[in-house]
Amino acid sequence: MTPERLLKLQGELSKLVDAEGRIGDLGLVAGADAAYRGDFAVACAASIDVDCMKIAEASFCSGRAAYPYIPGLFALREAKILIGALRGLMARPDVCLVDGHGVAHPRGFGLACQVGLALDSPTIGVAKRRLFGTVEGDKLLGASGEVIGAILTAGSGRRLYVSVGHMISLPDALMVVRRCAGKGEVIPLAIAHKLARAKLSALSHIT
Repeated sequence: MTPERLLKLQGELSKLVDAEGRIGDLGLVAGADAAYRGDFAVACAASIDVDCMKIAEASFCSGRAAYPYIPGLFALREAKILIGALRGLMARPDVCLVDGHGVAHPRGFGLACQVGLALDSPTIGVAKRRLFGTVEGDKLLGASGEVIGAILTAGSGRRLYVSVGHMISLPDALMVVRRCAGKGEVIPLAIAHKLARAKLSALSHIT
């Protein structure tokens, strides 16, 4: 995959995103995030039991990023290892939260969409910074005024930008993120981030 190839594919693949899927009873929600040292990354998929908000399982995947961070093409850098970590989970989660954008993306196909399409699984994009769209109240609007995401306020007034990844509707995506929020953070993503950083720190020989 090259930047030019992915740019072309994103618009085509955005047509395959299912933004109407429904989530039933929640049991396991996974968070997927990665930590970096230079171009080396460790991704963690942490599966959380939502009844007690305790970790049920974690899986890791690591490797060197083929590309630097390019806004709008984050999937080039991170999709492969996130997908690898999620595929390593023994029990399939009901939905996965990805630290990145979904359809709130210039071509409607962010990292969460690519992960969801690759896994054929419900995914939600949860990002700390806005990449694309216009803020109107608690909504994020696309170029034609359509709703492409929503804004939630976490602890200390920090904004989170939530958008559909795949196989879920925006109302259900918001329900899942709210259910998993606590102490100013989204718990599955916070745990995945912490575990990824710890695993990377343990690999002291990697430079």
